Amino acid sequence: TNGTLYKILNYYDPETGALDIEAMGDNMLNIISSACANGAMQGWNRVSPDYGVKSMNCSIHETNVVTVGPYTYEPHTYNYNWTSRTASNEVIAANGDEVMYESLALTHMADGLYSSSSWHMMMVSQDPVVVRLPDGNIDPNESYLHVHEQGAGGTKTDNHNYTQDNGVTLRPLGTIDNKYTFKELIDKGYIPFTLKEFTGEATVKAGEAWLGKENYKIENGQDMTVDELFGKSICSNYSLCTVQVQVKAPDGTQLVCYNPHVNTGPATKSAPLSSALRLERLQPYADGKNTIHIYAQLSNGEKLEAYSTILKID
Repeated sequence: TNGTLYKILNYYDPETGALDIEAMGDNMLNIISSACANGAMQGWNRVSPDYGVKSMNCSIHETNVVTVGPYTYEPHTYNYNWTSRTASNEVIAANGDEVMYESLALTHMADGLYSSSSWHMMMVSQDPVVVRLPDGNIDPNESYLHVHEQGAGGTKTDNHNYTQDNGVTLRPLGTIDNKYTFKELIDKGYIPFTLKEFTGEATVKAGEAWLGKENYKIENGQDMTVDELFGKSICSNYSLCTVQVQVKAPDGTQLVCYNPHVNTGPATKSAPLSSALRLERLQPYADGKNTIHIYAQLSNGEKLEAYSTILKID
């Protein structure tokens, strides 16, 4: 979720299917379950590095987000106030229910639904079922959508949690089979949107990772001391999930491999290495021969080498 899937793999036992939530701690559990946008953004962030949809305050006026269907939406009129609880309802009132039903009928899998009054966002998980009345209008009570959304609750003690075979209880991460009629969606203020990547108006960008700054890349092979590396930042065009550091001998033998703690989040595209490199682990290998390799796991699923160089003697 927002790339945090790759963060939790360190706590996952592939043989038992269990997550060690005690080791993960509350902070990680909250990241993966407490925001309704997480379940959808794990998909959207794999194609869009632009963050047109952000957390529960999703805003359709962002550049890579576009409306679905014939309804009209003027972002400067409705939703520049991200905390507005009436914006999407105003859109529906201005267009009328019938236009909104026709718009819902044109949604596809992976499109989004947003309600400012419910302060909630969902991803369409199946193409809609559309039933029409004899006059050709959509029957809003019989037409429906299935969605992927955050599971109810979000605490360790709520009754929606489930227990694994190993006895560990997990909070819900989301569900993909919730069903809503068109009438329910419109009554609750939901308006449909999609990403420009899904309409061909924007291309899906390949992942990049580098050392330096947002618009400045340090070229590989520029020899550095450990102290010089310590002051640099790792950057990417998608959100950063995890960072890995390896030191290799001249013959390619791996001498060191670890995942330093780097603070990342749904919109974190750069992170300083100053608190992560663990100098004491690297200094013994700074002999002017061994190479350091810094890898980044991105929210689009790619693991890329961001930088490599010879570790100079301090």
